[in-house]
Amino acid sequence: MPKIARTQTKESLREIIRNERRIELALEGVRKADIRRWNIAPSVMHTIYDITNGLVQTRVWENKFIRFPYPQTAIDYNPLLQAAQTEKGY
Repeated sequence: MPKIARTQTKESLREIIRNERRIELALEGVRKADIRRWNIAPSVMHTIYDITNGLVQTRVWENKFIRFPYPQTAIDYNPLLQAAQTEKGY
């Protein structure tokens, strides 16, 4: 990775860090968690085409995918969590 100048703004430094994580951790399985954490999924989750313009994978992102459902053990401990989760549509 190239050296980073000390005069970077907060936004440009954030982009540099995101790009570095994307490259360095490519095969580690953390990209989806990063996309959720940074809330950048609508801008990076696109349908994928191969070199001959054939469809490889259709990707659909909805904002409700950012949150994870409550674990069953938490719902067993507190049934009110299931009601709250259902009201939000998750």
